[in-house]
Amino acid sequence: MARITKIQYTSKPASNGKYQFKIFSDIFDPKKETLIFKISYKFYYPVFNTETKEHYIEINKSDFEFDSGKTSSERMVRLFSYNFQSDATTYVATGNIKIYKSSASSVSYWSYSALSKAAITSERPWVDGFKVLEVWGPYQNNQIVTKIDLSKKVRYAAITNKSNPSQAQLLAVKWSYSINGGEKAAFSTKIEWSRDEDKNRAIMEFNPPENWDGKEIKVYAFYRGESEEVAQKGTGSGIPVVKTTNSTNTGKGTENSPQLIWGNRVSLAFEQKVVAICKEIWGEGRKFEMANGLMAVMNVETWGSFKAQHLEGETKSQDVNTLTIESFYKKGNPKSSKAVGLIQFTQNALEALGDFPKATEQNKGTQERYDALNKKKLEYAKMGEIKQLNKVRDYLALSAKRSKSPSDIYLQVFAPIGLGKEGNPVLYKPGSDGYTSNQSMDTNTKDGGITKNELLARYWKSYEEGLKNKKGKSTTPTQAQENTPDDDKTDEQETGAFNAKDVATFRTYHDGRIELHYPKIIKPEYAKKVKYIYITAENKEYDICTLDWFEIDKIKYSSKWTQAIPKGYIDHESFNIDGVNQKEKYIYADGSVIASGLPGEGTGTLTLKYVKAGGKARMIKIPEPFVFNKDSIKFNFKFEDTIRKYMSRSHFAALIGVLISGKFSEIVSTGSAMSDGTCFPSKGHVNGESVDTDYLSHVNTQKYIDLMAKFGFNRFLYSPSLNFTNPKPNDSNFEFKKDAAHRHHLHAGSPLITVKIINEK
Repeated sequence: MARITKIQYTSKPASNGKYQFKIFSDIFDPKKETLIFKISYKFYYPVFNTETKEHYIEINKSDFEFDSGKTSSERMVRLFSYNFQSDATTYVATGNIKIYKSSASSVSYWSYSALSKAAITSERPWVDGFKVLEVWGPYQNNQIVTKIDLSKKVRYAAITNKSNPSQAQLLAVKWSYSINGGEKAAFSTKIEWSRDEDKNRAIMEFNPPENWDGKEIKVYAFYRGESEEVAQKGTGSGIPVVKTTNSTNTGKGTENSPQLIWGNRVSLAFEQKVVAICKEIWGEGRKFEMANGLMAVMNVETWGSFKAQHLEGETKSQDVNTLTIESFYKKGNPKSSKAVGLIQFTQNALEALGDFPKATEQNKGTQERYDALNKKKLEYAKMGEIKQLNKVRDYLALSAKRSKSPSDIYLQVFAPIGLGKEGNPVLYKPGSDGYTSNQSMDTNTKDGGITKNELLARYWKSYEEGLKNKKGKSTTPTQAQENTPDDDKTDEQETGAFNAKDVATFRTYHDGRIELHYPKIIKPEYAKKVKYIYITAENKEYDICTLDWFEIDKIKYSSKWTQAIPKGYIDHESFNIDGVNQKEKYIYADGSVIASGLPGEGTGTLTLKYVKAGGKARMIKIPEPFVFNKDSIKFNFKFEDTIRKYMSRSHFAALIGVLISGKFSEIVSTGSAMSDGTCFPSKGHVNGESVDTDYLSHVNTQKYIDLMAKFGFNRFLYSPSLNFTNPKPNDSNFEFKKDAAHRHHLHAGSPLITVKIINEK
């Protein structure tokens, strides 16, 4: 229960009639609680008696201001206390408080009536009339996904029926989920809330609990009861949760080159040792998954130093050569002992390993025993990281059967009492040594202590930050390139102004820069769409087009095929189109493709083989014709004699920059790639990374080449009979040469277009 205990006047009336005062409650803590004040004004006049409409104001501090008017009046204030981290159905109201003002001209005074404790109520008048209309999600990497990756945060959005709700009205949304179509349950995992800029979306983001692994999950949102529940769209019985390659091996690592999280903080030998330990304890199939978990734990325990000599309570490791047994004293107390090492070995851990004897009645608490303990810990500090990892292995092996997930490693190291406990139990209660030492973890003081999820929050934060700290990966995000093997599914986030709404948006700038903006929430109907915007030197924006995109397995050119077409193909297409080179295509179960037809230039028959290259590419179909005409922005791009009308998303963003900057009256293209990434009769157009165009006048062709280079293309092939100037003669990665196969068309391409990824925060 809560009640207002005092209202204190803090300032004299301003000319605008505004007054400031403080409201004091017997439970209010501004750091943990947001109070919602329901205010009703009553104005008394000789002729009539009126009362204003009630309204709500949210604050997370005790200072409060409202316009009191310039006449004598009586105020009635009722307090609703809403703690966002407690049970969302409990709200507490007080009785009325009368506040009097003698007159507008004299010094004001405030008084308050005696208050009686109010009964707990579940009413939430500030959400009267509110409903959840839709639930969008799940989102990972700012994209709607069909499978939830257990190693990454997942996000859902509840769409309300109000256009401009307050924060409290959005945060009043309740969430539940079902597993495999079973009974619904409230979330026990820590949920991170945020408020969408459109103001009608309550967004929930959280780390998927590990007991979701292998299950199908369906998420619901509502305001009042199950009768109003709304489920996520288009999920059937639920979304499957999987441990993907990224969750078990976050890089493309091997035992020799593991690519573990936080790998840039340790030696290669250290990484290899960690993987070997986890393979020995948990087996071949889980070695990378558990090794990444162990790295996240050691990062937390050593404050990122990964040093064998790291001492409890210190943010930096000392020089091991300066350590003595006195270094282990807590606050100078010789009858104390700091934990030490990669997982902060304690006395209990050393006893469990058999490296330190248990106390007897005779030596318990003696100075001699503390000295012996600190001497043993000094040995641990000086043994070095690789040797100490053997001790880490021995300790983890003690509870291997109960440590079933990477996060369980943290529980075993930090709070063994939590191992094997389902849900979100309290692990340390107020008054216990564990609570006193870690009180900062207790982010919700009303749940009875430090819970399992509160403790694991440190682990998950370490895991997520570690993804950006693998070997060869800078802690400072650099420019991302969209069509890498993982395409634009990057965990990195660039700094910069975010500018997109509802749909992933390419922003191509006049100076050659290209950005891809991912909104926090993409509308489900835009999940497979991408928008293209061009920004002029005057910072004026033009919405060029919005296209469907799709994902393919990357393809690469393998060889010319001189033998008979192999049998066993699973699909076959014939193309009998005048002017089109490709005539036949044979597709095989391993992803390879054999295509045949007429060569691009010359005579005879040509047969080429393409094979899978590994990784994914995201493609769009180029509009036909691709025409734009608004203000001074005009272009006309069209195809002739080709069915290769597909291009990589990022390459198309670059092409838009070229077409607009060049102000060409018309560009005629003989194609880019097929929808499967093949590109017969070409070898270098795979995955839509290149485009062929007819020659323009010499001046305009040179202009086109210069602009293509400006926007990121770096490979040009042109007729031996023509002479053009290399726009980047000093760039060793820039290919610019004459080629007999390009007498009638210009080839421009690039394996990668540099794109800055900007995720909405």
